[in-house]
Amino acid sequence: MTDDLQLLQMARLGCQLQLNELDERIAHLTGRQPAGAERDPALRKKRTMSAAARKRIADAQRKRWAAARKAPTAMQPSKPAKPAKKGMSAAAKERIRKANQKRWAEYRAKKADAGKRDAKTATATS
Repeated sequence: MTDDLQLLQMARLGCQLQLNELDERIAHLTGRQPAGAERDPALRKKRTMSAAARKRIADAQRKRWAAARKAPTAMQPSKPAKPAKKGMSAAAKERIRKANQKRWAEYRAKKADAGKRDAKTATATS
């Protein structure tokens, strides 16, 4: 049984080697690296930009900003105007004030009556 296992493991190893060889040949023909191959970061080319190219880009950006400052409506959507706040009339404020005064007067009167009743019951029981 172990002989069969060793034989199958060796066959598998041989197939993997053949598969790796085929991947390398395909990569060579297509000009790409085989799948799973890691690239060396030192071999990567560093992309640099010439001073003239940087100047062109900077000038174009300045031109865009200048245009945006001159015509803000062309570059940015304008905000809709806020509607004017609707205020309350003096008469309405006075009605509210009087209603609150009346409400508080009733509350205080009710509280005073409750206090008098409590005082009467306390003296009657003692």
